[in-house]
Amino acid sequence: NIPVISVIWQYAGLSAQEIEQRILYNHERSLSATVNDIEHIEANAYNGVGVIKVFLRPGASVDAGVAQISAIAQTILRQMQNLKIWIFSLVLNSTQRIMLFC
Repeated sequence: NIPVISVIWQYAGLSAQEIEQRILYNHERSLSATVNDIEHIEANAYNGVGVIKVFLRPGASVDAGVAQISAIAQTILRQMQNLKIWIFSLVLNSTQRIMLFC
C-alpha cells in the first residue's frame, strides 16, 4: 500500500508563478522538515491553484501524516486572507484500487 496525501491550495487571482513562490515553496519546505515517513513530494502550480502530493513510505500512518500536514497548513492559512485549502488522502494498494479518505 502506498499512502498519498494531496493538498490543494486555491487563491483566486494569483498566477502559477505566484502560487509556487508564495505558497507551494514554503509548504514543501515545511513538510519535508516536519512530516514523518515521506518518500517523496510532487508539486504543480496553476493559475489560482497549487497541488502538492506527499507520497509516504509503505505502511506509514496516513492519519499521522494528515494531522502533521494539516497543522503546517494552518500556519500558512493564517498568513493569507482568501486562501482556501483541501486535504485528501488515498492509499494505492497492490490491486490498483484507490481508497479515498477525506
